[in-house]
Amino acid sequence: MVTFHDGTAYPKQLQQAACDSFQQLGGKCVDQIDLSTGVDILTALQGTASLNPDVIYFPLYSAEGIAVTKDISLAGLTKAALISSDGLLSPDFIQKTQPSSDGMYLSGPAPVLESQAFTDEYKARYGENPIAAYHLQAYDSANMLFTAIQQAALTVGDTIYIQRQILRDALYKLHGFPGLSAQISCSANGDCVHPNIEIFQVVNNDFKPIYP
Repeated sequence: MVTFHDGTAYPKQLQQAACDSFQQLGGKCVDQIDLSTGVDILTALQGTASLNPDVIYFPLYSAEGIAVTKDISLAGLTKAALISSDGLLSPDFIQKTQPSSDGMYLSGPAPVLESQAFTDEYKARYGENPIAAYHLQAYDSANMLFTAIQQAALTVGDTIYIQRQILRDALYKLHGFPGLSAQISCSANGDCVHPNIEIFQVVNNDFKPIYP
């Protein structure tokens, strides 16, 4: 397996966890390419072609993920399985990478039932449907934070103080919060919902759930 990351915490740690698991299962992580060093993507891919990887794993965000997906074909790596994560789980990614992304695998949140009223209001304001995989969760997270800020804020004269620990405690104490993605209750460790992750494959210009 060959991996790509952009040097930031989430992609870097995710590809490292993938390499660790892959090697525990008997595979070999032959190269871990850090795009934050300024390496040219196509040149890096051409360099890995001689390694003949079975898997290319790149948990990247939109711009770099699109570039890697397109350049994989140009580098002649047409037989490798392509795998990414929720950062590329959007219709915009498919539109900009077809046919190079056809058959690709991605992990991400299982779809949740969406309020038509929310979708209609979003489209009226922004002129398009939501494209991000976590748009409902992001909306809920913002509202949770606003609620916790109201509980934690202390006004002294004309100044509002928000102490980080008090804010954190207020957020973690939220229970039964009426989110659009779920009814949300946070634990003492900051876990607020049960993770519900699926594996998708790009089939016919769409993300088809294939597991579980």
